[in-house]
Amino acid sequence: MAFASLDIKAQWELIESDTDYQFYSVFFINDSTGFITGYINPYNVIRKTTDYGNSWSTVYQEEATQFYDVFFPSDSIGYVSAYGNMLKTIDSGTTWFYVNNLDDWTQFRSIVFQDNDVGFGCFADGGAEFAKTTDGGVSWSHDYTYGGRELLKLGDCEIRMISGNYRKSENCWESFESNFADIGQRTISNFSLLNESSILACGQGITDDTWQNFGFIVKSVDDGQSWTIRDFDNIYAFRSIVNVNETTAFCVGQAYSPNPYSFLKTIDAGESWYYQAYDLMCDICASPEIRDIYCPSEYVCYAVRGFGGIWRTLNGGGEMYPLPVSVKEQDSESELFLYPVPTDGLLQLNLPPAFGGTANIKVFDSVGQLVFTTKVFETNVEMDMSHLASGCYTLQSINNYEVLTKSFIKR
Repeated sequence: MAFASLDIKAQWELIESDTDYQFYSVFFINDSTGFITGYINPYNVIRKTTDYGNSWSTVYQEEATQFYDVFFPSDSIGYVSAYGNMLKTIDSGTTWFYVNNLDDWTQFRSIVFQDNDVGFGCFADGGAEFAKTTDGGVSWSHDYTYGGRELLKLGDCEIRMISGNYRKSENCWESFESNFADIGQRTISNFSLLNESSILACGQGITDDTWQNFGFIVKSVDDGQSWTIRDFDNIYAFRSIVNVNETTAFCVGQAYSPNPYSFLKTIDAGESWYYQAYDLMCDICASPEIRDIYCPSEYVCYAVRGFGGIWRTLNGGGEMYPLPVSVKEQDSESELFLYPVPTDGLLQLNLPPAFGGTANIKVFDSVGQLVFTTKVFETNVEMDMSHLASGCYTLQSINNYEVLTKSFIKR
């Protein structure tokens, strides 16, 4: 099936909604061919598609174990981590076999391979372990002094791992460096590398006073030595984050219902985030917990839900919409004011005192397109909007990752 023959929706499209499944991980070799690990009672399964997810076949299943991560270092050779073992394919996922029996309690939550033979695995839930293979998974060398939640391969023999610490190796893990600044009561679930020193990570935090869960995204531009933190109190948790280039990335998770914020996107390297529309599994369903996302190319991405559901985009997720206040609810002391509304051109902006008069200002039209941006250095600012067409607009003010929004009408 050719890409051009597909009906491209202007949003994230639900291509499967079988709630009998539980999905864990997704990986695509190219835009059209990919794999998902999951569970349907009583079987743990590996599923494959070759037509952009329009149809799926079960290429392997068994009852005895549990499958976690999937990774293909080449088109023909791939691996799936299983409880106590490692599955391998050498024919592009048509058939699978166990390469060797690992320790009974080994369960790699994340795997990456440098090439067809050199690979790495780690897990942090239930113990600490990092392991390396140089013979295609037949044998593994273990280090039980530390573990991690997520592994990434950046370049030739350059591996990164996030856990309670951020570790990196530039020599296939013969040696490593550890460098991770404190981010408080937040647990990172996934991370992505924009370049060698810029990191985006996401996860779930908990408040000190109310024990309320919240999603968060952190960014580092100095290889993990310091972090800029943005919390989202209208999102329960973020589960996965992936970049498609040095400025564009997606972050997925579960929003508090009925907020439609399970799919977020940035196009400015994480400086600001926007939400995207998605197909619902049913009219009364809660916001889905998107568990994993993979983008084989810049505009083609796939995401899976824990309890059934596979989403796809063929156009980068479609329109982007400004997020509302994400750190805390607005009150009279933290609200921004715009007047006159409607405006014929000149628009007065009053920022809350806490902003200190410095903020990045962005204006979006009714379909979420960015039409104006500037930076202000005063609390009270007059801006000229006469160049905008008549219609409804949303102004977004960003300062230290606190976001305030206000709508206005241009006559």
